[in-house]
Amino acid sequence: MVKQYEALKPYIVKGLTDCYGDSDPIISLTVRRDYRDEKFEVNTYMRAVRMKYWRGLFNNDKFTGMLTSNLQDEYRKTVEKMADYDFSMFNIMQVLAEMRSRLSEGLQDTILSLFDKLSVEHSYYPECTVNRQYFNGWKTNLAHKIGKKAIIPTHGMFSDYSWSKRTFEVSTAYAVLSDIEKVFNYLDGGETPEIDLLSVLTMADRLGTARNIDCKYFTVTLYKKGTTHIKFKNHDLIEKLNIYAARNKKWLPPNYGKKRYEDLDAEEREVIDSFQGEEEYRHVMSRRDYFLGNDTSNLLLLGAGNI
Repeated sequence: MVKQYEALKPYIVKGLTDCYGDSDPIISLTVRRDYRDEKFEVNTYMRAVRMKYWRGLFNNDKFTGMLTSNLQDEYRKTVEKMADYDFSMFNIMQVLAEMRSRLSEGLQDTILSLFDKLSVEHSYYPECTVNRQYFNGWKTNLAHKIGKKAIIPTHGMFSDYSWSKRTFEVSTAYAVLSDIEKVFNYLDGGETPEIDLLSVLTMADRLGTARNIDCKYFTVTLYKKGTTHIKFKNHDLIEKLNIYAARNKKWLPPNYGKKRYEDLDAEEREVIDSFQGEEEYRHVMSRRDYFLGNDTSNLLLLGAGNI
């Protein structure tokens, strides 16, 4: 098409003289980029075409769906750079390999960020000022680990419009809960049967309930005052997250998980007793591969295994 247009240009000029502007073609080609028209150049057009497909790939849940929203955003920001590369299977696999190698640290930060969100960030909050005697603030959020329940402040879950027929805003609830679920997906290792979070939230909205919504790893209750109450189902999975965070934050002794409880020195046992207790530590040692076997690179490979 471009070659044909170039051949036609001498015959579709504005005028019959050589005056200024008469030699410009009546019909022009432009490239539409970022809501504006640019002068047509082949390379500009090719970059726009490549960008269309790279953007489609990075927005495809089969490729990036296992990544939490902040990690997805990180790769979507590379679309401009990828416009210089052919959209080919070889380059797609190169991106996937780079994603697996580079995101280990990013995944670690995401897991630790979730841990902080469900524990120390909201272990004390203005809502519980009358409960200053409680170490755990909201009575549920511990400062050093995640318990059976957690409360997080969330806003925008409910419509501000009186005419709205929605029980709650499904898209907002999904944005908050899906990131939590994705981290648990990494840690869980595929042991928990799949439950589609979006379908669960959509059905709850249609049924008119915002309480005790049964999701894959937890049940949630949404309150109009701006809080989300989360009750976890799998104690071992929560303990795995606690251990992962505590080890990365250097809260646990170096011999944690390497020695039996009775072989630890007095100081090490004191730390473990304050963290989880002897019985729970023995349970961890009985399932070392589950609680201690995964690093973030393995978790990322697991998460990307469906691509």
